[in-house]
Amino acid sequence: MHSLNRAFFLDFDHTIFNTDGFFHVDVRNSFLRLGIDASGWEQSYADVWPTGCTLEKHAEVIARRSDNPLPRAEMKRILQDSFSDLRRYLFPDVLPFFKEVKKVGSHFYIISFGDDEWQRYKVFASDLGGYLDAMFFTAIEGGKSGLVLERTKNAAQAVVVIHNNPTDLDLIRDLAPDVRTCCINWVPDEARSPVDLLAVLKFLEARSYLEKLPRHQHIPLGISVVTTMLARRAQLYQTNFAGHLSPGSPKVQAMLDSATRMLMSHGSSAYQASRQAYGLVARMLDQQAVILAYIDCFWFLGLGILLMIPCVFLMKKVQPGRPIAVH
Repeated sequence: MHSLNRAFFLDFDHTIFNTDGFFHVDVRNSFLRLGIDASGWEQSYADVWPTGCTLEKHAEVIARRSDNPLPRAEMKRILQDSFSDLRRYLFPDVLPFFKEVKKVGSHFYIISFGDDEWQRYKVFASDLGGYLDAMFFTAIEGGKSGLVLERTKNAAQAVVVIHNNPTDLDLIRDLAPDVRTCCINWVPDEARSPVDLLAVLKFLEARSYLEKLPRHQHIPLGISVVTTMLARRAQLYQTNFAGHLSPGSPKVQAMLDSATRMLMSHGSSAYQASRQAYGLVARMLDQQAVILAYIDCFWFLGLGILLMIPCVFLMKKVQPGRPIAVH
């Protein structure tokens, strides 16, 4: 089908907009300079997220936890002065994609979870308003599936949904099985096992979606089956390995001590090296789990090929010179 007949429904946070870099790194650092406690900031975010985060709700919970009024006027001024232009938080391919696809007449819609006003602020400050046909918001977790269904019931166009959360895509496919779903991931490989606080915050929420396994296939079947199996086997091995890693184990302590000394020899302070050592051990665990998962997948594919060999002998032989029946 020609792209002229397509309607694209795009999730906003973590799909086209680097929300972790914006909120959990830059906004957080700007507000911590006002004397806000870092742990209070993170705990309050966890409290307000289920109903959609806004600066007002976040500030209210922080103030209630600390029993101190917050300089909300100063917080708003910081947003206006430092975060009125959010184009730098769009992922690299977003604007070129919008520009090229818009040229051929496709339509773009934003579907997003969160407070209407806060989400609109991020969309318009990212300078995306001119590309969009409409924006739809929900304050209900999992509510995006209803938004898509309501607006695509009688659609004459092919509908494509792009999202970073497999769970939301599954819910959309449950209600609208004809919709094409694409799962996107912007977390680089080196950020999957972060070794310091900044690396943790850069993809704080986006990283959590990598652990969600889809029920539906949002990519071609052959790849989807192997990818799902790979993720499940790796998760199983990670769980098994973690059960044998005890902080009091002499072998674990020897690994941590060796990693700490190596990191200190490369310029890290003793404190940084001791923290980074845990990240290195975790990364080693992840790598070994993935290697074993790949071995399992190769065995699975090899067994499948062996089971198909008898099918060759069940196929009807073609007589030389005779026409082949084609159905």
